[in-house]
Amino acid sequence: MSQETQSEACMAKVKEILTSDESVIFSVAQTSIAGLKPDTVVLTNKRFILYHPGLLGCKFDEFLWRDLINVKLNEGIMGAKLTFEAKNNKISVDKLPKTEARKAYSIAQEKEQEANETRRQRQMQEDSAKAGHIVVGNVGAGTHPAAMADDPMAKLTKLKNMFDAGLITQDEYDKKKADILAAM
Repeated sequence: MSQETQSEACMAKVKEILTSDESVIFSVAQTSIAGLKPDTVVLTNKRFILYHPGLLGCKFDEFLWRDLINVKLNEGIMGAKLTFEAKNNKISVDKLPKTEARKAYSIAQEKEQEANETRRQRQMQEDSAKAGHIVVGNVGAGTHPAAMADDPMAKLTKLKNMFDAGLITQDEYDKKKADILAAM
């Protein structure tokens, strides 16, 4: 079977496992040695897939981009090696053509940056939610939660905590502080 025919067979199998809103961005296959069927790296808009053909079937290793922690490219004399590190897994594919491996690496780097930004945004939202639910002092038996919400001291403390956590800017802090003090 020629390299092109093997590649077409691989892509046909990969397309069968794609979700309805998923599409292939790029793929690169190992250099075939001694007629062995090469592994193929397939990058989609949602995940990266490693297709491992075998004598009696095939195996897919797949990882969501959001789980990608690191991707590395090592070039040698005979080809390149891509290493993907996800949350609980690390996989490598070697004997890749250098030019195609560089392109796959570039795409994976972009996806890694997107995943890092998504994680950063999620962490900021979680931190913001935590800061929004800060309880300052003890709520006594006679203190009503609605009365606490109108308490300027509680509002100012909450505002300061948000500023210290980096959730609001200095200008936002100053404006809101002035509003709270003006309402007293």
